[in-house]
Amino acid sequence: MLGKLVPLNMLSEKDLAQLLQEVSVEYLNRGEYLFHEGDTDPENVYLLSGRVSLLKGETEVETLTGNTDATRFAIAHQLPRQHAARAKSRVECVRINSHRLSELIEQARADAYKAERLEGADDKDWKSLLLQSQIFQHIPRANIRHVIGRMEEMAVRKDEEIILQGEEGDYFYFISEGRCSVFQKPVDSYQSIEVAQLGPGDCFGEDALLSDNLRSSTVSMLTDGVLMRLSKDDFINLIKHPLATAVNFSEACTITADNGVWLDIRSPVEYQQGHMSGSINLPLNSLRFQVSSLAPGHQYVIYCQDGRYSAIAAFLLLERGFDAVILSGGVKSIPEKSLICRETSSQEKSAKIITLRPGDHAGIAQHEQTEQKLTEKINALEQRAERAEEGNAALKQQIDILKSEKREQELELEVLLTTAQEQEQVEMAELQTLRTQLKHLQQRLTVAEKEKESALQQLKKHASQSRAVDASSLLCTPDIAELERATQLQAGLDYECTQTTQQLQERGKALQNRLEQQDSTLDAVDQEAIRQELEQLHGAIKERSNEMERAILEQRSLEDALEDRDAHLEQVKQEMEQLKVKL
Repeated sequence: MLGKLVPLNMLSEKDLAQLLQEVSVEYLNRGEYLFHEGDTDPENVYLLSGRVSLLKGETEVETLTGNTDATRFAIAHQLPRQHAARAKSRVECVRINSHRLSELIEQARADAYKAERLEGADDKDWKSLLLQSQIFQHIPRANIRHVIGRMEEMAVRKDEEIILQGEEGDYFYFISEGRCSVFQKPVDSYQSIEVAQLGPGDCFGEDALLSDNLRSSTVSMLTDGVLMRLSKDDFINLIKHPLATAVNFSEACTITADNGVWLDIRSPVEYQQGHMSGSINLPLNSLRFQVSSLAPGHQYVIYCQDGRYSAIAAFLLLERGFDAVILSGGVKSIPEKSLICRETSSQEKSAKIITLRPGDHAGIAQHEQTEQKLTEKINALEQRAERAEEGNAALKQQIDILKSEKREQELELEVLLTTAQEQEQVEMAELQTLRTQLKHLQQRLTVAEKEKESALQQLKKHASQSRAVDASSLLCTPDIAELERATQLQAGLDYECTQTTQQLQERGKALQNRLEQQDSTLDAVDQEAIRQELEQLHGAIKERSNEMERAILEQRSLEDALEDRDAHLEQVKQEMEQLKVKL
């Protein structure tokens, strides 16, 4: 069934099988939308079964039924979408990426070109490719020789933009090597849409030269390659004029009466306002990749609004081997009584039906029988759809309940997350406070160490200058070793004082003995001298005793100061240990 769709019917069995592995059938219920007006998704949507309404705003403009000739084409394929498509019953449809489909169609056409190349022709010979192009089969041989002689070769790089949309047309391009991509940007969109990919043997840039308008597309290279270009004047004189076969309305009617087909290349809106009976509507902006859906063997009469754009369509059809002529003057040359509006299109049932891809009549009859059976089942399907809608309402209610529970869980989770974040902030603040305290204690410890070092240096200085200990300089000495040194120094002083005192006492005793022994022999002068010497000795002994007492007091004061400092240092160490435990 998918193999009969247009242009899928142009693919080989291998390419078709590969494409169908990438798509799946989609089922929609009554009231659901296949797409909305203004959508720009690059995909072809095909209706397989059921009924679909095409809407312009809120107005229904057409109803499509699956498995008919009309639905062999993609539904409202122009981008952006000119209509919305809404299911009138349960429908089956399939979506196919238009870029992927264009690649396969172009590849199939390239394979066909390869198969038709002259035996022994060089694949890289652009002249051979040019001569094999269908468009040059309609040009006199003398013109072809002039075209070949006047074409210029261009080496191009990947991603290089050859022409830009909105520029004036100056050259016609023929691809000798490489591939390029054709993009179009709709007026009401900021995003460009890829409409085709071209390869060796293809040409582009003719639109603006044929219609004398600005470039309608942007073409950029997909690979490195070689292009041949022809100036605008040469293109018009050597190609356009020989191809511009125009007919009047009377001649066009004669052609269509004899196996000919009207081809309307206007927009769907213009087509609905009035068109020829039995005509096919393929808008010009999508004709390049939809032209392969037309069946050969017919002569196509192309018309647009005023005849200016028909030459472009004719060029595309002739390039692909179709027979085409142009209606001079376009729709303006058609009498109003010959035009049919969409509102009266139901009368077109008597119009001639064109088989786009001829098949056997048995298959057509089978399709008609299938359509009749489907029509008979529409009412039953609509009733089932109503029952399904009731079930959907109950299911929707359950979904709303689940959504409500989900929102409550999300709120609880948000509260827990907020609490955790607040707790983390409090802990970080406490950690910062502990770090500050630790830093302060470290500073105090550093100051204490400096004081200790200074006290030790002062102690060494005083010890070297004098054997007398300055107790006031030792009060800030917290080191036990220095206390021992001070104690040893004080002991030495005590020892010397004791020795001196003993010597003085011994000397005093000796003098006393001499005085007692010689008391009778010494005169009064000698006795007085001896007494004075004894008094001096007693004074020296008393002075030495006082010095010893002062040294003992200073030693005790130093010991008390050292004990206080040790206690203070011990307290600082304990505070640091507590901070370390907290950290």
